[in-house]
Amino acid sequence: MEKVQLIAEILGYVCLAATGIAALTPSKKDDSIVGKICGLIHGIIKLVPTIGVNPSTRILEEKAEAEKK
Repeated sequence: MEKVQLIAEILGYVCLAATGIAALTPSKKDDSIVGKICGLIHGIIKLVPTIGVNPSTRILEEKAEAEKK
């Protein structure tokens, strides 16, 4: 499990660095590519409850959305 967490952390740091580099370049094409890749990685990490979003947090988010409606 520690290896999975380490991989998730490394992917997060890579996304952070790629986002910073893409923001510094004048091209908008690389911004959209990095955004899609980082969104995909975030979605994958969010599926793993022990690394991503805590299951209790998901329940609270659902309750908050229900109260808004």
